[in-house]
Amino acid sequence: MPDPPEDDSLRTRNDGTRAPIWLDHEPILHLREWETDQVHPMPGPDIEDPVVGADPSVAVRLVDPTRSVSRKHARLIRVEGGWEIEDLHSRYGVRCDGGRATSQRFLITAGMEIGIGGITLVAENATLVRLKQYLERVLGWDTMRRPAIELALRAVRAAALGRAPLTLVGADDVVAVARQIHLRATRPGAPFVVCGKKPHASDESLRVTATIADASAALERAAGGTVCVRADKRFSGYGELVGVTSKPQAVARLYQCTKKVSKRVDRAASGIVIPKLARRSPEDLDRLVAEYATDAVRELGADPASFTEQQRVWVVRYATTSFAELEITAVRFAVRNAFESMNQAAAYLGLSHVTLGDWFKRRKLRP
Repeated sequence: MPDPPEDDSLRTRNDGTRAPIWLDHEPILHLREWETDQVHPMPGPDIEDPVVGADPSVAVRLVDPTRSVSRKHARLIRVEGGWEIEDLHSRYGVRCDGGRATSQRFLITAGMEIGIGGITLVAENATLVRLKQYLERVLGWDTMRRPAIELALRAVRAAALGRAPLTLVGADDVVAVARQIHLRATRPGAPFVVCGKKPHASDESLRVTATIADASAALERAAGGTVCVRADKRFSGYGELVGVTSKPQAVARLYQCTKKVSKRVDRAASGIVIPKLARRSPEDLDRLVAEYATDAVRELGADPASFTEQQRVWVVRYATTSFAELEITAVRFAVRNAFESMNQAAAYLGLSHVTLGDWFKRRKLRP
């Protein structure tokens, strides 16, 4: 499979390197301390010397229990389109993504892990904030899940940088989760293409861009976005697809969904293990449904109150069997509430009014 031609899904940085737009297409908002919600906003234009360190007078003060942060450890420097950080000859230096930085001064990119003393700071933009919120939704809001959420963010970034495919492991079909991660990791409108021998029943309802059997055609259609495969069901061209997308210059990224990790799944991939919805607490399920309903209503520009309490209770009770079923049900309720007729609702969803009507009737709901 030949490499596809480059397009505007890659951009050139000031240093001449080619950078993917995945995750990195919005400005850095803050530096967040690893496994916490403690954030340090990027300094405003009124701060002339934005220093990072332990001294109470600096712009970004870090409280490190190991006492290995220097009083004036590093400096943040505004550059065109972003920020750089410079080590101020500190005792322990500045780390970048787990290793010692190769230069005293380097560009900060979205998702980068910056080590200063005993503290790791994660550079976040609005994209990363939305992604973290969604991963909390999928993995759980309990503080015990924070390490898993940080590792999941790291895995998405590895895929965004072309280091490895992203693997999603779940007992249910998790293409719905893959698509939601895609929506938060790419520019608006970026394609999400499922590649496989035949479409899955839920693909159309999840509003994927396309389902294509041929790997080369799927990659071409997904330029600037994501190719998603069900890795449990191998098909011709899968291995080549892994190879082509696992390059920084690739025009699409690969997400592979599987029920369990096996020899079929690329070993170099970074994985996210998704807990079963059946194991989530009643409080979590209530919040899950409320957030999916909010997503659906916001997309429609509808009144938040249009998704009724009665509908929310029904979804919690009957539609939390999988993330796909939960999303599809929340969207269909919201769309039906927003339009005057079944025909209009069905047209918006790309379904026939008979299909949508039957869907409600099978669930003994008023269409």
